[in-house]
Formats: sequence, C-alpha cells, structure tokens
Amino acid sequence: MSEIRTPWGSISSKVSLLPIYYLIFIYGFVYILPFGENLIGITWFDLLKKEDGPLEWLQFSQFFLSFLMGLFIFYKSKKRDQKML
Repeated sequence: MSEIRTPWGSISSKVSLLPIYYLIFIYGFVYILPFGENLIGITWFDLLKKEDGPLEWLQFSQFFLSFLMGLFIFYKSKKRDQKML
C-alpha cells in the first residue's frame, strides 16, 4: 500500500474487493446458474424477481418493522418529554 504525504495530511490507497465478490456471487449463483428449475419448475432468479415474490415480502416486512420501531421511539420520546415538564 502506497502512502502519499501532503502538507494537509497523508493519502493512502486501499481497494476493497467486497463489491467484486458480491457481483460474482449474485451473477454467478442467482442469475447464471439455473438452480431449482428441475425441482420447482422455475429458476431461482425468476422466483426472486417475480411479482409478490420472497424479495418483495422481505422488503415489506422490513419496512413494517422499521415503522413499528419508529412508532415505539416516537411514543417513548413523547412520554419522556411529558415527564420533564
């Protein structure tokens, strides 16, 4: 790793390979390889991207969970503000 020193500080070059590994996993496992077509008649990629599929339900559940947490935090902070008065 090279380090460049400047009057304002030092700059070090560092490259993370995590995005490359992620792309290889997504396009290698989910998109290119047709796992599951013989078992359930549809590829994993088609199953995950279809309307009302598992990814859409996962997204809905995460949004709903964040709504509940936000509501809990709102009521807790409102209750705390009333105690301070």
